[in-house]
Amino acid sequence: MRSRSSGSTLTWLSVILIIFAIIILFYMLIGFSRSRSTYPSNMEIAGVPVGGFNRAQAAQRLLEAYNLPVELHYNDAVIHLDPAVINFELNLESMLATADYVRIGGQFWNEFWDYLWASPNSAAIVPLDASYSEQLLRSYLTDDIGARYDLPAIPAQPRVGSVSFIEGSSGTTIDLDRAVVQVENALFSPINRVVSLSLETSAPPRPSYQNLEILLKQILDSANFDGTAGLYLMDMQTSQEIHFVYNNKTDYPTEPDLAFSASSIIKIPIMISAYTRLGENPNAEALNLLEGMIVESGNDPADWLMEQFIDENRGPLLVTEDIRKLGLENTFLAGYFRYGSPQLASYNTPAQDRTDLFTEPDSY
Repeated sequence: MRSRSSGSTLTWLSVILIIFAIIILFYMLIGFSRSRSTYPSNMEIAGVPVGGFNRAQAAQRLLEAYNLPVELHYNDAVIHLDPAVINFELNLESMLATADYVRIGGQFWNEFWDYLWASPNSAAIVPLDASYSEQLLRSYLTDDIGARYDLPAIPAQPRVGSVSFIEGSSGTTIDLDRAVVQVENALFSPINRVVSLSLETSAPPRPSYQNLEILLKQILDSANFDGTAGLYLMDMQTSQEIHFVYNNKTDYPTEPDLAFSASSIIKIPIMISAYTRLGENPNAEALNLLEGMIVESGNDPADWLMEQFIDENRGPLLVTEDIRKLGLENTFLAGYFRYGSPQLASYNTPAQDRTDLFTEPDSY
């Protein structure tokens, strides 16, 4: 009887333990099933932690993170870019479907076993799936921000009533290609949504020829110059020109040009005529005469150069012919420089025929 009673007790104890185990297993299954209704604690979607969130809550959290304006800094100015302006869109369904697969797509009993033993799971990361219009972003940066905040470089300006310039200032423009990359990185980040726009700095351009002409005339006025000034200047790189005839604060026509005595400036055409005949490799004597004529502004080297390398008797006339071939109808050389040299020809030019101004030009 004692043995039969002991066996019966063990049987009931075993039954009770089995029932208890079944109850625990039941509750563990309930807990595991409930845990699969939300995303795992180690899950991130597009960089946003969604552990413990259900599908709707995760979607709302993603929208809140990525619909925040991107803060753009242009120097001290702060601009808030609404992602909707450039058609920014999250592909929520695609990302949530991937997250759902991680949440419930595994083998139920294998995952339940890991749940029972509290086995650590590797991080579950779903990458961002989003798009925007780069064309709209470029237009926004250029037509909106650039139009408001870009500063053109300003050239130096003549200071009114003086002979000096007001200093120019540098300009700034958005480095568009770099800025697009910066804004895109901010759009695709749930945290780093502040951008200091990359800018390009441009140096002040050279003063315009119009302003340079104004300054030159102001210099004449400030100096109380009572003569006649004629000036022609061409920028050989841009073909910009300054050409004026100015007398007593008054502009005069430049067509036809006004005749001035060329003086030593006529040595430039002499040099051109000499090189036309000497070619690319003039001899040492010719080079010495050219240096004496141009560097030292010597009259004797000019005469000797024309006599020896252009024409002994008609050198000045051949220089004039070369000048006329270049289209300079108002420029001529009618004799040698040395004292007592005869005038070899008499020239009449459109510039000499002007009657409004007369500068007593040298007939030579």
